[in-house]
Amino acid sequence: AICNAFIERIASAGYTPMIYANKSMLTNDIDGEALAENAMIWLANYTTDTTYGGSYQFWQYTESGSVDGISGNVDGNFYVDNGGVFMPFRDVAVGSWFYDDIAYVYQNDIMDGVSGTTFAPDNTTSRGMMATVLYRLSQDQAPVFEEIFPDVHANQWFANGIIWAYQKNVVNGYDDGNFGPDDDVTREQFAAMLYRYAQSRQYDTSASADLGRFGDAGQVSDYARNAMAWAVAEGYINGLPGDILSPKGTATRAQCATILARFMQDHS
Repeated sequence: AICNAFIERIASAGYTPMIYANKSMLTNDIDGEALAENAMIWLANYTTDTTYGGSYQFWQYTESGSVDGISGNVDGNFYVDNGGVFMPFRDVAVGSWFYDDIAYVYQNDIMDGVSGTTFAPDNTTSRGMMATVLYRLSQDQAPVFEEIFPDVHANQWFANGIIWAYQKNVVNGYDDGNFGPDDDVTREQFAAMLYRYAQSRQYDTSASADLGRFGDAGQVSDYARNAMAWAVAEGYINGLPGDILSPKGTATRAQCATILARFMQDHS
């Protein structure tokens, strides 16, 4: 409880919290693995080969090291590099299935956190965010704003991304004329946007998978069928348990990061 109170106070001030403790304390007293969901862990375990099984970013391996120019013993520490990316997100634990992909899109300035210390990997992705990340990926100049959608105004954070995406034929609005920037993007909408983006960059989009092996292939909208077949063929979108595509299902921010990372690495 003390550690959690500390974590909350430090994070609320805009800093990245860290817990320093030895292996025994992390294992037996304060539940280091649970704390690692919201803070970085600095493990003190004086050995040549730690057997601590939880997540940690720093490992203090000795208190009797030596450094030229310093008299007496010094502590020795390792920083777990994980690809050279330091991320401030306390909800992206080292070793999680999405860590590398979130690190990749964060390092390349494609996706940010929802706050300075929170990425919210399980939150859904909005249509406005999807347009924005593709705009960032393009590295194009900011578009000249146009009054295209009644629910997209010049002073909104997603305006440049949506107007750019519309001008590049990456996105369309709804039948009522609105764009729905705050609506959750569906998996088939995600595929369609990415497919059109690839075409706008003149990438090869000829790959096509047989969607018939998925039990809900018939639920894929006509506008998204080619895009889904391409995304599956390229390995950007995989089926879900039960051999389904869930085309009308939503995409989480972690899933979004994973798909974008795969796409970017193919076209780096």
